[in-house]
Amino acid sequence: MFPYPYLAEYDHKGYSKRASSYQRAEPLTTVKTPQWMGSAFFRPYAPLERYTDR
Repeated sequence: MFPYPYLAEYDHKGYSKRASSYQRAEPLTTVKTPQWMGSAFFRPYAPLERYTDR
């Protein structure tokens, strides 16, 4: 497993079902994803605090 956007590429030297037989490869494309049209309406989740009267 490699962090996004990298891919795993088989090196053709070992057993294909073993993770050590893979190496990091560059992403297939570097085109930037367009901004989502609804992004102005989206706000990240902010947890509410619970009020307790003790």
